[in-house]
Amino acid sequence: MKKIAKKPYFIEKIDQKYGAGAGNIFLLHGNIHDIFSRSGGHWKPLLNLLTEEFSRENRIFIQIDLAEGFSVLPIWPSSPGDLSEKEQSELSGLSVEETKNRLEKKRNNNRCRQIDFLRRILGAAPESMETAGRKSKDSLFDFLEQKSIQSSFAALTLAREILEKIRQTKETNGYKIIFLMNDISSFAPGQNDGGLGENDRRNVQVLQKWFNETEFLISRHAVIMTSGSLENVNRKIRELSQVIPIKIRRPDTDERQSLINDYLSRNEGLLKIADGLTVNDLAKTTAGMTLRDIDQMLHTIGFTAGNNSSGTTVISLDDIKIRAREVLEQTAGGYIEFIEPSHGLDSIIGQKRLMPKLLRLAKMFQRGESAAIPSGIVVPGPNGSGKSFVMTGFAKETGWHTIRLKNIRNMYYGQTESIWEMIEEIIEAIGRIIIIVDEGDTELGGRGQNVHEVDKRLFGKILRMMEDKNNKGRICWVIITARPDKLEPDIKRSGRAGLHIPILPSETEEEKLDFIGIIFSKRFGLTIDDIGEYKKDLLELTKNYYPADFDLLAEQLEALRLGADDQTRKITWSDVLDELRALRPSDPVLQRKLQVCLALFECTDCRLVSDSYRPLLDDREKLLEKIVEFKNLLKE
Repeated sequence: MKKIAKKPYFIEKIDQKYGAGAGNIFLLHGNIHDIFSRSGGHWKPLLNLLTEEFSRENRIFIQIDLAEGFSVLPIWPSSPGDLSEKEQSELSGLSVEETKNRLEKKRNNNRCRQIDFLRRILGAAPESMETAGRKSKDSLFDFLEQKSIQSSFAALTLAREILEKIRQTKETNGYKIIFLMNDISSFAPGQNDGGLGENDRRNVQVLQKWFNETEFLISRHAVIMTSGSLENVNRKIRELSQVIPIKIRRPDTDERQSLINDYLSRNEGLLKIADGLTVNDLAKTTAGMTLRDIDQMLHTIGFTAGNNSSGTTVISLDDIKIRAREVLEQTAGGYIEFIEPSHGLDSIIGQKRLMPKLLRLAKMFQRGESAAIPSGIVVPGPNGSGKSFVMTGFAKETGWHTIRLKNIRNMYYGQTESIWEMIEEIIEAIGRIIIIVDEGDTELGGRGQNVHEVDKRLFGKILRMMEDKNNKGRICWVIITARPDKLEPDIKRSGRAGLHIPILPSETEEEKLDFIGIIFSKRFGLTIDDIGEYKKDLLELTKNYYPADFDLLAEQLEALRLGADDQTRKITWSDVLDELRALRPSDPVLQRKLQVCLALFECTDCRLVSDSYRPLLDDREKLLEKIVEFKNLLKE
């Protein structure tokens, strides 16, 4: 495990920019509600980390948020190291608790001096601001501070008044002010102007003017804004060139391992990991989780251990995996569904040409051979041909996490982008993940004239994620569709989802009999060798059957086997033929023929399809004619 940096990277970036005078307005977004450490221990929330980082005797740290309005925070001294040698020597003989109390008292005293300074430079509230029971001699600071609890506009007004008065007065005491605006999206939301309330519009205007003032930009004062989502912050603010956005990503393996190690060492005797398991295994299994989530999970397990008669709880990998998935699904708000495939490629019947390719590709995934792992795979094929079944089996074979995306579009302005930002953050943090997209031609959006603007923006974000080199070999999109012609060319090209693997039904008599034989031997103990006189009728009755149709047939036979009187009976080939003669599955022959032709047209490796399809595959002009013919017949 590599050594954790003394400071989180986003703090270092603020230090670099602010220290060099290259910027003083920062927008921290993403994983802002996590806990952080400066040295691999003493984990703390973002606010505590920032106040420690900016702790100086001459700095006033002001917090602005909806919950508490405008408040001056006691930040200095944050530790004995901030004090002079004389003051440190005075603390040397004290207990830990006495030292803590002494520092807290000094912080509060320093805060009182800062508030007195702010009251003094702002002066009395103007008569126009008088209210019932309030005298004009009251401080403007106190007046606006109280108003700020009900109005974020009052808080921003007070902040700007303070900066203006500091510029005008000679009595600055060398103070530099750091403004922390918690959840900036709550008072400058990312809606269009028409969707903003009057107070939000005024807030946006105040921030625009403030952040464009030359006097502020060249000063040593600073603003640090936070937001869980960049997209939720008003565009007029987040796109200002002087605003420096810094993404706080979810923790990597080393950071998670550091926290787990620290927790286990502090709770030795309560928790231990199972034999043969390492802390690194736990860190990898918790990929995508925040440190706060991991800490809470371990705390819950530890609480159980505390109530356990043995006093010790053994942490298993399966337990962590289940808990991690529950947390991630909850965090994603139901937009991500983890899939635990119940079958592998050994359960796939038929597809003799395709299986060797999928097995080789799965090995590349298992070994992490990034250069051989595609960013995306298009899986075309007719409805009912088993595309999802085959690719779910492939996903299990790889050993990677497998997810589906659900309901990621939202009717409200900017919400789809915000949802996608959260999903993207989780997916990229997890890594080694396969994203299965069923009905890809409708789910992924596009860029056509009739496509909604939300879908266009979402489509663009998915494309950027696919071609991001940092995701190469870590994230693979599996796009399943019966209509690959409706997928945008941008997504099907090389470098994105450039590998196209068609899933087609068996065509030859031998392939179909093999398929039927395996299905009915597994379900009903029938063998193809015993079919005898029924062979011709069986092939004729199933000539338009696809795998999904055989599932329907098997369900009917299963009901016949169980019987209405709860007495099971043996199924014979005669029963199979009787059911086939009576059964009329949905048979969209033209649609399926069109879908087969489209799948062949999209195929990027002719070795993947059976010889029965080769005449069409080799003559693309004839194949295209058939596609046009079927579309005309279907009046498309």
